[in-house]
Amino acid sequence: MKQFWRASATLGLMLALVACPGGGTNPPPPPPPSAANVVAGMVTDIGSGARLSGVTVTLRGSSRTFTTDSTGEFLFDNLAAGDVNFSLEKSTYAPGFATAVSGSSAQTVLVSMKKEGSKQSYDPSQSKTLSQRTEAGPYAVIFTPNSLDSTDPNLKVSITPVDPTKELSALPGQLVTGGVSPSALDAVTFAEFSILDSSGKKVNLKANSNAIVELPIPAELRSSYPLGAKIHCYSYNPDTGKWEDFVEGTVSVSSVDGVTPVLKAQIRHFSWYGAAPQVQDQRCYKLQVISKVTGKPLEGAVVNAKPGLSAVSDANGNVQVTGGKGAGKSFSNFSASKTYTDTYVDNQGNLISQKGSKVIEIGYVRYDDGEELAPLVPPYTVGPCPTGKIATKAGESRIIINTSLAPKGVYKALGIL
Repeated sequence: MKQFWRASATLGLMLALVACPGGGTNPPPPPPPSAANVVAGMVTDIGSGARLSGVTVTLRGSSRTFTTDSTGEFLFDNLAAGDVNFSLEKSTYAPGFATAVSGSSAQTVLVSMKKEGSKQSYDPSQSKTLSQRTEAGPYAVIFTPNSLDSTDPNLKVSITPVDPTKELSALPGQLVTGGVSPSALDAVTFAEFSILDSSGKKVNLKANSNAIVELPIPAELRSSYPLGAKIHCYSYNPDTGKWEDFVEGTVSVSSVDGVTPVLKAQIRHFSWYGAAPQVQDQRCYKLQVISKVTGKPLEGAVVNAKPGLSAVSDANGNVQVTGGKGAGKSFSNFSASKTYTDTYVDNQGNLISQKGSKVIEIGYVRYDDGEELAPLVPPYTVGPCPTGKIATKAGESRIIINTSLAPKGVYKALGIL
């Protein structure tokens, strides 16, 4: 059993042990093909990585819901073929959303939720600036009087900041433009804005009204986005599961502290919102997914490039996916996941899936592609990479993603150094 240790100081040294199994004495067979029209998911806290129980997951456009248990997992079966969208709710967390494709084999959705910002009082008849301070600077929303669709004088507003350089997986859905040929977007700065009335009902802007938001530019991206720079801004639409282009924002100085460079833009309704220019250095990556459970290529794994698109691995675990480098970055992030039903019994311990149980394999890799790779020349098409445009370093034929069973929990022990 492989062990990964992370230390933190809380009245001493707390060690978090996450167990990831290998094979048994006899290597297990390859996992079977997964069921059709099934979406399985796993919900975690983006800060700790712990699985979240008690999350209400709703299939949008229907009355179907699922509440995650101690494993933080959910499953919807008998879905109609095509795109499906989910919303996730849990007390003290910002709203979460996820997208998947219901098809010939089950698809896995990995969702990270973030603790919501502090609730602040607001009377919609007043002009007011509310902010949430962070190490990166203040995230703010500027209201004008009577712009909201409520007259309740006791509204509660929460601003949940997301720094994509550290918390990219907290963003809902897939960060791409829409249209016939989707294009990867580079996340710069984001936040989720929620407004609730006294009864807990969500409040939004009136038709033809707007508010101003200010989102700090992460420190490592400020050289790429200086004061005066223009950046496309997108808002997440939970019903379509897509990021939609609304306005162009401008990098300005924060009106709250007068120092921090922030993305300043108009917002027309409250949800997840942020700055995300189209990735210019687009590349076509060739990857292979290998299961550490079986030691063999993993067929049917969903591979996501960030920034980038997604694709599904073939019978040899191979997949080609369009991705790219964001501004100020020399790397790309990839994740792979697959769900299936276990067909063997492994006696390594109670963390291991048992025969007949649902299994989720996941893996991640951060690929530093440097300057040796061949960029794609837009326009490009989604699908097999063009000949001669595979993004790999000299001497490499593909990028390897190793997947392991998703750990069932986090164990803590007190140690002394």
